[in-house]
Amino acid sequence: MKTLEFKLSLNNKHSASIDRWLDVQRWTWNQGLACLKEFEAFAHYNKHDKSHAPCCPVPWEYRWQKGDNDQWIAIPYSTIKPFKKAGLCCPLPKTYREPRLDRDSEYSLTPLFAKKLHPDKPWYQECPYKLSQGTIKLLATSWAEYRKGKRKSPRFKRRGENRTLNDTQSGNAKASGGFIKLPGLGKLRVRSLEKRWPIGLKINSYRIMKRPSGYYLLLVGEVPCETPKPSEKACGFDAGLVHLLNDDAGHHIDIPLPLQRRLKALKRLQRKASRQVKGSANQKKTYASLARLHERIARDRKAWHHKLSTFAVRKYDAIAVEKLNLAGMGKRPKAKPKEDGTGYERNMATAKSGLNRKLRDAGIGQLYRLLEEKCKAFGRQFEKVPAAYTSQTCNACGAVDKASRQSQSEFVCVHCGHAANADTNAARNIRDIAFPDYRERYPALTGEFKPATACETQGQQEGERSPSRRDVAAIPKPSREPSGASGSKSHSFDLSERQNDRSAQTDIGIPIQLSFWGVDSETG
Repeated sequence: MKTLEFKLSLNNKHSASIDRWLDVQRWTWNQGLACLKEFEAFAHYNKHDKSHAPCCPVPWEYRWQKGDNDQWIAIPYSTIKPFKKAGLCCPLPKTYREPRLDRDSEYSLTPLFAKKLHPDKPWYQECPYKLSQGTIKLLATSWAEYRKGKRKSPRFKRRGENRTLNDTQSGNAKASGGFIKLPGLGKLRVRSLEKRWPIGLKINSYRIMKRPSGYYLLLVGEVPCETPKPSEKACGFDAGLVHLLNDDAGHHIDIPLPLQRRLKALKRLQRKASRQVKGSANQKKTYASLARLHERIARDRKAWHHKLSTFAVRKYDAIAVEKLNLAGMGKRPKAKPKEDGTGYERNMATAKSGLNRKLRDAGIGQLYRLLEEKCKAFGRQFEKVPAAYTSQTCNACGAVDKASRQSQSEFVCVHCGHAANADTNAARNIRDIAFPDYRERYPALTGEFKPATACETQGQQEGERSPSRRDVAAIPKPSREPSGASGSKSHSFDLSERQNDRSAQTDIGIPIQLSFWGVDSETG
């Protein structure tokens, strides 16, 4: 399943219709969410019978009290206050309101939004019912994730917050050539649709999104894609501070920071909007320009992540990354009050704010998510390794010592003397922890023998011809260029060099493990 995005060129009539439908779907979302919250307040799930039972609607809460064994026990507690001066009475009427839903699911929500039940709402009648079904399905999915504890509760949407029209039923949209037929909108011209969407391919679902730069159409279907060839290579990636991404071959990947490059323009527009009259037409224009600039920043970041993830998935059969707590890494430091109570000590919050902005601008979480999705789509192996002790472990001898990390970029093992770039050493540890079979399969990774010795040994054992000078010249030699103090190559990651693979030539019987010797001999 693949999603392709196209920009729509709509006239004023179509744009006005989509804007009205967005308001209708916002009303549908809010009404459905109110029904779900009402059901949650009036019903209790019985684990024994596996069903929902009605419960008392009086608000209650847990209060902690000490028991006989001095242990804290949670006791349900409710307070009923009198509402008459004559005395106390039960606040519950004889017949109180019951929830409108019998269970919190999509099948209970859908009948409530049938068009025949809302004849007094002409604005609801003109909107295609299939879009309402897509909104209900999305709400039911979000509510189910909330009940499982995987996410927070869905929120009510204010005016202008709903920017998506969803149609999850297959067969409602039909594409032919450069045109597409949508319910309620008719036949629309879509640029580059005939080039990117195969002729006759079924559209499983579609989505219309309103963004600051215009309206976009997202089509979902079984789009055929070329499966990359097996490379028999594994790679480990480590996230750093100086270089935001580092691989096990000694490459330091400097991710472009689109927010940092446009930070001056953002500040200028924000100052301009703050000086204008609140709610004026000029201020709205400035906010629209600010929203378009934010969208351009997000698009640049995502485009670069797509290119890098596609390059890595095509080149490697197995990819390993660190399992990072990105939310914790981006938090600001806590305030430290002074002992005398006169104020707070310096906690380097200003310096940490610059680091947090850089981490969010790099988008490491989005890059790892794209890597995982593409590895799953192409049949590659993707693993997340715990980050503990990966930067303190020597990749040569396996000793764990904090003193081996001498600086941010220098790693010198205090036990065996192995020296390498700290981030490169961590990337190799991540690769070896995630894929130990690759290290056993390729003896060159362990440093047991050199490439020349391996070639001669294999030629003698198998009785093959000795390689000629032309064949030997075709083998990529290790780089002898001078490097930094750590001995690793520091350069920008060039995606255009797709043909400069690290693998050696195999036409003369060279073992495939020599593919990892295309880097400096000092870095392994």
